[in-house]
Amino acid sequence: MQREWLEKMLNRAFRQYGRNLEEHPLPEKEMVSFMKDIEHIKDEETEYYEVMEDLVYEYMVNKDDCRF
Repeated sequence: MQREWLEKMLNRAFRQYGRNLEEHPLPEKEMVSFMKDIEHIKDEETEYYEVMEDLVYEYMVNKDDCRF
């Protein structure tokens, strides 16, 4: 998948939690971690939006002790 498309999907997922990545972008290290996790978790049975939603939810709920 193209990174640009995945970043747009990620931005949409973050907007649901009130964070606009265009105005307040993630540090590059966190963005790279998200991209790696997306490719690692995504399989034939899951859709990209499901993976994004799960990762963003985990990130927002566990900001203080998040693995990113």
